[in-house]
Amino acid sequence: MIKTFVSALTGLLTTIVLLLFGVKYAFVWGLLAFLANFVPYLGSSVAVLFPVAMSLVQFGFAWPSAVIAVVLTGIQQVLGNFLEPRLLGRELGISPLLEVLTLAFGGLCRGSPEWCYPCR
Repeated sequence: MIKTFVSALTGLLTTIVLLLFGVKYAFVWGLLAFLANFVPYLGSSVAVLFPVAMSLVQFGFAWPSAVIAVVLTGIQQVLGNFLEPRLLGRELGISPLLEVLTLAFGGLCRGSPEWCYPCR
């Protein structure tokens, strides 16, 4: 339920930002951000890439496209790296720091299994 809440918040904030800038199909991009947030690693990139590409088509290489890229990336980073671990840690009764360190260790093991004893 927490992941769904954070994904819905991501989609809502994305839609609001895109509506404020007048980007076409803002509701579609918000729905895409909601759905893409469930995909690990690549979902956040997809949720930012397509709306920014649409803004580039619509506005060209102007300041609105750059601001949209920065704001959407900021939304993804804040919600994915701060809010979600905090909510999950509170709900599961673990420290957000412990959760982030566990995820980092898992990423290290996945990248270098030869030195990681549990991954062999």
